[in-house]
Amino acid sequence: MSVTVKVDSLVDTLRARIQSGEFGDEKLPSFRELAEEYNTTQETMNKTIQALQAEGQLISRGTKGVFVNNFIFCLYYSCLLLNCLSL
Repeated sequence: MSVTVKVDSLVDTLRARIQSGEFGDEKLPSFRELAEEYNTTQETMNKTIQALQAEGQLISRGTKGVFVNNFIFCLYYSCLLLNCLSL
């Protein structure tokens, strides 16, 4: 399997886990831990995380780690509670 195909597959898998709320707003496991879980290299996992960051799914908080970007969802639900959005 090529690296690009592997990254695309991992992006789809992790995106589904993110959107299911599995990670909540918690820190994601380390690249090493994720690489071990998915039986891949840290380099491939790094490319996967970068792709999800480019989509806005994840954000890096420097040395604190990588987190799910819940800002958009929090903003949306806050506006719904305040009746800011007309749906």
